[in-house]
Amino acid sequence: YIELEKGAPTHVDIDTYAGPVALNPAWSPDSKWIAYTKKLKSHLHAVFVYSLEQGKTFQLTDGMSDAADAAFDKEGKYLYFTASTDTALSSGWLDMSSIQRPVTRSVYLAVLSKEEPSPLAPESDEEKPPAAPEAKKPDDAAKKDVAVRIDFENISQRILALPIPARNYVSLAAGKAGVLFLAEAPMVQALTGPGEGQALQMFELKTRKVEKIRDNINGLILSANGEKMLYRQGQQY
Repeated sequence: YIELEKGAPTHVDIDTYAGPVALNPAWSPDSKWIAYTKKLKSHLHAVFVYSLEQGKTFQLTDGMSDAADAAFDKEGKYLYFTASTDTALSSGWLDMSSIQRPVTRSVYLAVLSKEEPSPLAPESDEEKPPAAPEAKKPDDAAKKDVAVRIDFENISQRILALPIPARNYVSLAAGKAGVLFLAEAPMVQALTGPGEGQALQMFELKTRKVEKIRDNINGLILSANGEKMLYRQGQQY
């Protein structure tokens, strides 16, 4: 990364092996952390985070599955990622034995602070009293800035599987707080021709529901605030 005022780049990390999968870095909402996935000696990927303040890198997942697409929630409480335990036969990308191997990925979140409660804790079925009228909310400019805190001790105990069906997710993007967008590809891609497009799924942490919102897309980019999306459907943007 480069601080424009200083001009000199800072080296964060380098991947273990050459290959078609990039490190896919993602900034935290307070710009003090960079999350990325790096290939281990086993050829499986793990999630790493780099602290700009400490100048240090920390491994966040245990490397027992193939992790991908790490992204911070907009409120800085969680780090989302996908992981697969059936990717082994497809990992040798340079030989034909890896071609057309079906892969499934599940979606997870890491609760970054040990003080933060689980967003998937059981919900009470008791009736609630009528809600009081909401007070007027302050303007966005008056809201407290997000500060990301990561407690690495026992963080593996705070990695939770989200209630999302395991599919061949090829990308993940974090929208507004508690909202995820997932691009789902066919289990086996065509070897020739344009092939089948991806299905765009949206997951809301509040409702814990998944909804397909588009078919036949190919790539997406979200705005910084997570409220707008640019994607390609067929040959049109």
